[in-house]
Order: sequence, then structure tokens, then C-alpha cells
Amino acid sequence: MANGDGSIRERKNPKTGKSYNPKRWEVTISLGVDPVTGKYRKVKRTVSGTKTEAAKVRDSLKSKRDSGIGFDAERITFKEYADGWHQRRADSGEYKRRTIIDERNKLNKLEIVLGTYPLQRSTR
Repeated sequence: MANGDGSIRERKNPKTGKSYNPKRWEVTISLGVDPVTGKYRKVKRTVSGTKTEAAKVRDSLKSKRDSGIGFDAERITFKEYADGWHQRRADSGEYKRRTIIDERNKLNKLEIVLGTYPLQRSTR
């Protein structure tokens, strides 16, 4: 596994040292260093089942991390995410004024339909 891919480790019963049935896996991925606190951040999940199922959870977590959605996506709506994304683009100064206006108009139309929809429920 390449560095940054995350890890999958079998969890055993601390009293007996034996495997659970079904097995339990601890999935961990790195989020890097928090720029504000300077502390190393990571996300852990426990998965019951096969190692393949744990790998799917790991890959899902990596996908969330890499897409920038974040791990509070269960609570964030499409509108909140889209507004933040658009504001970052506008503040960057890399885009023409007309591009920012056109994007805002398109987002307004999308937000009418998807605005209150939880981002976590969205798929590709």
C-alpha cells in the first residue's frame, strides 16, 4: 500500500485476544496536519465483516477526503457547500468577473432544486 492510502487493521477482543466473529476492522486515513492547531488529523472507522468491505470503506473515506467534501458532509446541504465553493473561487481572483456572475446564476438555479438536500446523499 502506498503512503497516504490509509490503513486497515484487524481489531481483536481485548479480553481474550481472539478475533471477533464477524471480524472487526479498524480503517484509518490521514487528513494531514491541521494548519490552525498544527496537530496531525486522521479519521477512523470500525467495520464489521470482511477485509474487502473494510477496503471499500477506506476507499470511500479517501474519496471524500480527496474531493474536499469533508467529514461533516452529513450535516452540510448542497447550498452551503456550493456557496462556500463559489466564494472561494470569487475570492481567489483567478476568474473573470463575468465567469463568477455566470456561475452564481447557474448555482442559484441548482439551489432551487437541490439547496436543502444533504450533500452526503449526493452521488456521482
